[in-house]
Amino acid sequence: MPVFHTKTIEQILEPVANQVSQLVIIHEAGEDGAPVPSLEAPINAVESAVMNLAKVGRQQVQSSKDEVLKMDTPPAIDKVEHAATLLKSASTDLGQDPYSKSGREKLISGARGILQGTSDLLLVFDEAEVRRICQVCQGVREYLKVSEVVQEMENLVTYVKNLSPGMTNMSRMVSQRSEELTNVNHAEKLAYEINSLKTQLPNLISSMKAFVSTLKDGGRAKEAAVNNRKFYVNNISSGITEIIRLLQLVSTDQELQYDPTTILALHKLRDAMAKKMQSAKSWLDDGNALAGTPGEIALRELLDNAREIGNQSGDALGQKILSQCNDIDRMANRLAELRKQGKGNTAEARRIAAQIQNALDNLIKDVDQALQNANELSAACDTIVNKTPVAKEWLADVKAKPGAGTGSEAARDIISATRKAAKLLSAKPNGSKTAQELNQLCDELDALMNKMDDYRNKDLGHLLEARQVAKQATEKVALINSKVLNAVSEIGIPSTLEEKMDGALKWLDNLNTEDAENGMSSVHSIINDARKLAAEVNDPQLSKALYKSAATCEDLLRQIDDLVQRGLGDSPEAKQLAQKLKTELGELKDLIKNVLVNEVADEFADTTTVLKQFVAAAQAPKDSPNREENFDARALALSNQASRLADLAKQAVSASSLGAQDKLDAVKVVTKKLNNLTPQVIHAGSIVLEHPENKQAEEHFKALREEWIETVDDLTEKVDNSVDVSNFVKATEDGIRREHQICVDAMRNNEPLKALPAAGNIARRAHRLLMAGKREVENTEDTPYKEEVNGNLNKISSTINPVVQATRDYALDHHSTNAQNNVVDKNENLIDAVTCLRKTMEAKKVAEQVQQMTIQEPPPVPPLPEQINPPERPPLPEEEEFPEDDHSNEASNPAMMQAARELHEEARKWESKGNDIISAAKRMALLMAKMSRLVKGEGGKKSDLISCAKEIAKASGDVTRLANEVADKCTDRRIRNDMKKTLDRIPTISTQLRILSTVKAASLGDFENMSKEEEAAAEQATEMIVHNAQNLMMSVKDTVKYAEAASIRIRTDTGVTMRWVRKS
Repeated sequence: MPVFHTKTIEQILEPVANQVSQLVIIHEAGEDGAPVPSLEAPINAVESAVMNLAKVGRQQVQSSKDEVLKMDTPPAIDKVEHAATLLKSASTDLGQDPYSKSGREKLISGARGILQGTSDLLLVFDEAEVRRICQVCQGVREYLKVSEVVQEMENLVTYVKNLSPGMTNMSRMVSQRSEELTNVNHAEKLAYEINSLKTQLPNLISSMKAFVSTLKDGGRAKEAAVNNRKFYVNNISSGITEIIRLLQLVSTDQELQYDPTTILALHKLRDAMAKKMQSAKSWLDDGNALAGTPGEIALRELLDNAREIGNQSGDALGQKILSQCNDIDRMANRLAELRKQGKGNTAEARRIAAQIQNALDNLIKDVDQALQNANELSAACDTIVNKTPVAKEWLADVKAKPGAGTGSEAARDIISATRKAAKLLSAKPNGSKTAQELNQLCDELDALMNKMDDYRNKDLGHLLEARQVAKQATEKVALINSKVLNAVSEIGIPSTLEEKMDGALKWLDNLNTEDAENGMSSVHSIINDARKLAAEVNDPQLSKALYKSAATCEDLLRQIDDLVQRGLGDSPEAKQLAQKLKTELGELKDLIKNVLVNEVADEFADTTTVLKQFVAAAQAPKDSPNREENFDARALALSNQASRLADLAKQAVSASSLGAQDKLDAVKVVTKKLNNLTPQVIHAGSIVLEHPENKQAEEHFKALREEWIETVDDLTEKVDNSVDVSNFVKATEDGIRREHQICVDAMRNNEPLKALPAAGNIARRAHRLLMAGKREVENTEDTPYKEEVNGNLNKISSTINPVVQATRDYALDHHSTNAQNNVVDKNENLIDAVTCLRKTMEAKKVAEQVQQMTIQEPPPVPPLPEQINPPERPPLPEEEEFPEDDHSNEASNPAMMQAARELHEEARKWESKGNDIISAAKRMALLMAKMSRLVKGEGGKKSDLISCAKEIAKASGDVTRLANEVADKCTDRRIRNDMKKTLDRIPTISTQLRILSTVKAASLGDFENMSKEEEAAAEQATEMIVHNAQNLMMSVKDTVKYAEAASIRIRTDTGVTMRWVRKS
């Protein structure tokens, strides 16, 4: 099966595929009765290219020391040469008789063989290169273990001298490989991992120095140093293992991320339910308790938490939990209504309260069972994810022996974990099929591993048959990984606010849809997000506003649910309520975003003071009172701050507008690093606490502090890039005004201990504003706007030092009226400067909104010419409708059809007239729907599939070209860079789709004349076509969203006239 995970392979395969596609079309015409023209020229060209490739292969065999390469290359050369011979023979036969049947059979068989053989030979070369890099990586990883025996400074010097060249060589080779990959995600991850290792190596050495210098003293310091060293050794080893895993991937391997923090989040939800249960039951017991009081709110929040667990469960038990929550909700609604009427102590009210209490007890039991199932599934996923690299490395090493602790055992662990996962997944919707497929894969992998163990035990792992078995086993392991993680990723509701809104709006547009449960869950999730945020914010007014808006949405949702339950989902009343809920949800979404911006402005205003206080505690003189207690308190404060920043960052980024999921994934990487690094900073501080005179310990502590600060700065930048900058400035201005008022009140009341911290916070917020403002300047290419913002920033910068100096003067003489007035004056000067910045940014935002309204407004219809009988207006051209889904899935590939439908739905939001990007996107969606039928062999011939793939490639080129024009003129660099990143994927995916379509076309209708190997290649081609189609449709869908956002950030004098008119 063709693979093209490197640019070199793709560049070689593409022209071969083009030639083969022409041969396939000629063969088809011959099958239809047309004479086959002379093929001498094209076949000679193919033969020449093949012979050249075979010559290179033979030279590789002669010069290489790779024994596997020497064994794999000759069969691959024979295969491609045999295909070339068939083509040559076909040319001769058809030259003598243009209608020769045997000539046509040789032609199609040779065409298939050329493409497959060329791919196989290229893959042999590429696998040898991957083995070479992996061997270097494994050598470095193995040498890391030596760090555990280094106990003297002299040994440490030798260790570093030996380790550094290997790390340098590995970094160079991996960096070069990442630049060669066609899969952007794989390339970026490789680059990230190698850069991460480069930054961690100095801290590993630093931790080893700290260990050596504290070895003799023992105690708490030695234990902390061991933890630091172990942390960096494990981190770097894990990073190298991840690099090896990424190197072994090919372009078709799905990179689905399993997030183990999900199970932790579920347990937090369960803990929150336990805390709210007492308050909820107290409200139920008290017939005089009013509706809307904290007890009822606790009950509603408890149900929200249970719904999240039910959604994440995603099976029959999850549906039962959701149903229970809805039933309790309805009973609570009735109880609240009775209490509003003063009937809380009636028999009906008491009966309902008792029913709710019983229902809550049953709900908790089911929630606990769902959590247990989730724990088991999480454990199975952990095993599969963690053991896969070990198994793959073992399978790739022809000399590796089976046994305990080896990759052979890891493969058996994967089989066992997969069977457990299959059992749990069988309870999910459509899970029985997935479970059956997983169990089948386990049986196949088990049989293959038995063969592998036998070969390896007999030292026969180098044989061709053994290596083929190893390759098959590796493919099974990869397939198990993707199937399990794909099934797990489909459980639950989306992570981002925009995706939840999309799910909610889809349901509200059609209340009787089959996916209604997910739509309702999305609404509940948004409401729950709002309530959780309301409980965390410091501003009472914002908290109240969130609770109120959430309650309004929930009340509308209850009314809609009641109508749907009574079969009135299509009634005018239900539609009216749905429209109202849409509006309220939009307002709630905006409120959530604004509150999160306020939280970011507050929490990220000062990210280093807590660290400074911790450092001071670690470096406190030994005779300081309560020294260790103070250190522990500061360590806890640092840990809490890191956790809070991490949680808030994920919340804020998940609520961003464009590319939220990608940004959230990136933030999760940084927050994971921050949460892992913080305990190590504390360990390093504890070494200094024990040995304040130890220079190595202090240097190590400093290195880790700097890494912690860099990580927080990275997190801060990612958050800043995700929130609306004008809203951020407004929130910061409000914060400064609050601090100023606190300062003024404290000075008036002669409370300097309150006034001074408030004044310091003003300066820190101003510095934070400068940081965000500089990022905005770096991001924009709108010169007038940039100059105005720079002027505002310079003005703010000039007011900060006077504020600091005025505060110092006040600290020296806090009774002085002049000093107090000076503080007020300087603060107000700073506030005025901040206000100017805010107004500049708001004006820019308003201008963009006006431009958006302008480009979305259709041009006026010109008046009809004055004449007595004006001609009849011609009918508007009808847009081609997306083909109806007959739900049979027999005439088309359902996954491809669904991907095409989603792109078409996104494009249909906009008018095609005056917008070539939308026209091309719609055309691509319809072409992909057509291809979904052609790959099943329905509704067309070989040439139709090849032609359709070419048309998709042409439309892809149109989208890429037009979107690049928009991106190039967009003045917002972040949007432009994200858009370009998405656009860069499209040409590669469309090229691969065209090559794969040629492979598939060559096999359509010819299964009786194909070998088992060719049949397997055709099936794999179908799977890869589906995968590429999904990626292509998703990339174009994202491009449409980015292009619309970019269009309103283009200056009107650039000449871009693309119109974005949203359909009503």
